[in-house]
Amino acid sequence: MGFIKSVSMVLFVISFSALSKEAPKYSAEYMKCLSANVGNPMSTACIDSELNTQDGLLNSFVRKHGDITSPEDGNPIDIKSFAGSQRKLIDEKCDLWLKAGGQNGVLLSKQCILDETISLKNMLTDFVRSVDG
Repeated sequence: MGFIKSVSMVLFVISFSALSKEAPKYSAEYMKCLSANVGNPMSTACIDSELNTQDGLLNSFVRKHGDITSPEDGNPIDIKSFAGSQRKLIDEKCDLWLKAGGQNGVLLSKQCILDETISLKNMLTDFVRSVDG
C-alpha cells in the first residue's frame, strides 16, 4: 500500500510541475512536506508554506534590485511595480481553476499561483542578469 501512495505522490507532483512553462524550482522543505503528506494529497498546507517562501524570495529579490537602471536609456526600471502588476495577473489567471469546483479546484488554483510566482522570480532573475551583465 505504501508503494501505491508513493507512486501517487510522485505523479501528483509531476502533474503540477507540468502546468508551468518552466520547470519550477521548489524548495527542499516543500518536497519534504509533500512526502510527509502522502496520505492527504488534497491538503494545501505544503503549497501555502512554499508560496510564502517563494513570495519572500521574490520580495527580497525586488528589494535588492530595486535600483536597477536601463542600459537602453539610463532610466530606472521599476521592478517593484512590475512584480506587483504581474502578481495581480497571476491571481486572476489562476482563479480560473476555482471554476473546477471543490477542493481540487482550490488545490489547482494554489499550485498555479505557486508555479507562476516561481516563474516570475526566474524571469526577473534572468532579466537582471541580462541587464547587469
